[in-house]
Amino acid sequence: MSILKRVTLITAASLIAVAIMGTLWFVSADTAEAASESAAAPAVTAEMKKAATPAVVQGITLKVTGRNKIVVSWKPQAKAVSYRVYWRKAGSKSYGRRTVGSRVRSTTLTVAYKTRYIVYVRAVGRYSTISPCSAGKSAATLSKPAPAPSRYEKGLAAYIRKVNRNVSAANARSMAASFVYWGKKYKVRPEILMGMAQCESTFYHRAKNPAGYYGLMQTSALLGRKYAKVSPSQLLNAHHSIHTGAAYLRANMNAFGNNYVKAISGYCYGTGAVRRGRYSASYANRRIRIANNITAFLKRNKYI
Repeated sequence: MSILKRVTLITAASLIAVAIMGTLWFVSADTAEAASESAAAPAVTAEMKKAATPAVVQGITLKVTGRNKIVVSWKPQAKAVSYRVYWRKAGSKSYGRRTVGSRVRSTTLTVAYKTRYIVYVRAVGRYSTISPCSAGKSAATLSKPAPAPSRYEKGLAAYIRKVNRNVSAANARSMAASFVYWGKKYKVRPEILMGMAQCESTFYHRAKNPAGYYGLMQTSALLGRKYAKVSPSQLLNAHHSIHTGAAYLRANMNAFGNNYVKAISGYCYGTGAVRRGRYSASYANRRIRIANNITAFLKRNKYI
């Protein structure tokens, strides 16, 4: 190797070493600076933690709904940044736990038949502080096995699986029961709700839209809070999504004199847009047509 080549190689190696040493020096300096800032930050004292600790959660109520569900509700706690809900079977030492946001005031638990449950709620504050445990509330699910689904519900479940074979038989039955339950509560035809769900999500309960719409009925987080008091993640539960969608459709039905075309258009475009005449009836007509097809399916297969 020539002297010129050796000098070139040595020089390049030296530059690389200097670059690496410089990089290490800068990283070391940044780390030292961050450590210095961290040391300068005031430590969280016992007094600060005590001041941030929420009080015991009050106003806890339990309501058995549907066939195997308990709705847990509570009053808001001023210092809470989140809530933890604990539940266990009476006589059991094993707990289930769920954490929800500070704006959530209720959550639905799926439980077993003929079983009594004990439920507690605790508020979580700043600095990972947590309130004392609330007094346990107990609720029993149905005292006898749930009645078998009606033939009508079986037909709705069969239609759901005909449209989307990825929906399990159990989930289809649960969806059908929710369509019937919320349809009856809000005086909306279950077939209309199903027609809307088919158009919005093809009965895929975990559907998410980048524009900010969630679940089976593709409602926004704002509508979930307003009509069902649920969080966006809870809208991915079919029961909560159908609840929100049915309540919002009923609000539009009230606004437009029970006119399904305008009410469904209000659901799709917004109530204000329909009032101003800025909508097309094509969206509503498609959903109504699907609802009529569902009724025809039920009759053809002797479910009704």
